[in-house]
Amino acid sequence: LAFENAALDARRKNLQRSGPEPDEEPESPVKEPSGAVQGDHMRQLYLLREDNARLQSEMVAVRQRLANLKRTKTSKSEREVSEPNWGRTLDVMQNELEHCRTRQRKIQTSYDQRLHAL
Repeated sequence: LAFENAALDARRKNLQRSGPEPDEEPESPVKEPSGAVQGDHMRQLYLLREDNARLQSEMVAVRQRLANLKRTKTSKSEREVSEPNWGRTLDVMQNELEHCRTRQRKIQTSYDQRLHAL
């Protein structure tokens, strides 16, 4: 009798520490050997439910971020198609022009040398 009282007292203390669960499932007809073990199981169940709820909310947040990134990428690619990057295009054209001028000078120098050799 004293053992059962101690087990019930330990279970009551565990339940007071963890707080009541609003969606607590009814106890199974199979009884645990002691109340302390059952209290530990209830606490583990409560912690697992909290962890599942946290993971669910994280999954929702990640899915929303993914959808936002997809929308941003789609709108960015649409803007790139409609608006070319003129700054980059100008830089490429200026580099090509400089390369052509250097080549023209080399050709002209080679032509002048051949002309003097004749």
